[in-house]
Amino acid sequence: MEKTLVCIIAQTRSYEVTWKNFKLNVLDNLNADLALCIGVTENYNYDNPFWKNADYKWKIDEFGDDYAPAFDQIQNEICKHTQTNKKNWRILLDIKDFWLGGIKNYTKRDSSHLSHNPNWKEMRVGSSSILMFYRWQLLKELKQNNLINKYDRFIITRSDFFWPISHPPLKLFNNKYIWIPDGESYGGYTDRYVLLGRKYISKYLSLIEPILNEPDYLFDKMKSKNDWNLEKYLKFYLKIKNLNKKVKMFPYFMYTVFPNPKKTKEFKEYTQLNYRWMKEIYSIDKFSTTNNFIIKKPGEYISSVINCNLYYFFGQWKNFKLFKVVYILQKLLIKFSKINFIKHFFKNHKNIDWQIIKNHLSKN
Repeated sequence: MEKTLVCIIAQTRSYEVTWKNFKLNVLDNLNADLALCIGVTENYNYDNPFWKNADYKWKIDEFGDDYAPAFDQIQNEICKHTQTNKKNWRILLDIKDFWLGGIKNYTKRDSSHLSHNPNWKEMRVGSSSILMFYRWQLLKELKQNNLINKYDRFIITRSDFFWPISHPPLKLFNNKYIWIPDGESYGGYTDRYVLLGRKYISKYLSLIEPILNEPDYLFDKMKSKNDWNLEKYLKFYLKIKNLNKKVKMFPYFMYTVFPNPKKTKEFKEYTQLNYRWMKEIYSIDKFSTTNNFIIKKPGEYISSVINCNLYYFFGQWKNFKLFKVVYILQKLLIKFSKINFIKHFFKNHKNIDWQIIKNHLSKN
């Protein structure tokens, strides 16, 4: 019998509203084990269910508001192991835009990383560099604990996904491929979830390696564009590693959430940070009265609503290509028809927050 390991990276957030469904629809449904590779602070809640139920727990020291030292640390490890000279990976900070979020914005013209430097700029938007760092740390732990050969399949995902229905059975995922949800791609592949076999796990988690080992090569290949994000870099990385033809898509049915703002102090902490993108994600306007939590990405939620409806309609998971065709038709129906008319096509419409959908469609 195949063994599956679900890996949560970076943080265990939103567990108040996600754990129950995650355990039922993912861990129990797939008979999978759970690993955490996360950063913890002094105030970390070790009573949260992800921590208490994990089979493997790896705590990683965080690097505050600048992950450049984390990249330096990994580069030192790689160079020591391979006996090679360090390259100036910071030249890649001149490649725009969000793909190295979480690293201070000094460039090849200002390679100093001293905080008192007068040319110090604001931190890059997002958390892409942090997520690359945790993928590398996860790979280290999997290797050091001899887990790659112990498990047949690996799922790399996040704790703030709400799983409204059962994860598709693994028999629908050919182990010869890398499986990524079909959505939230932003010109590349979403980084929020992947299912893959042990054959690909090392390469997939080594996103950071070319940045540190081959910065000149990457700079030359990436300099013609100025809109890089983690999703585009992930797609580009898989292409240069000759894995792009191994990628397959499946229906995007989960969505990211945040607990009721009135019940968590984290909401105030996040919204007080002076980052426009963070205030937008954690906006109180996205609070779902139907579900009693914030829906962080309404577009993602719409994908989930449609695919869950198809699951209810067919009574089970079917061929993913069939789901895709009907999904496109229902998405067009939602976009161009009146909500009251659309409701009749959704078997679970009473559990859907149509106001969130209306608000999103009115802005897009």
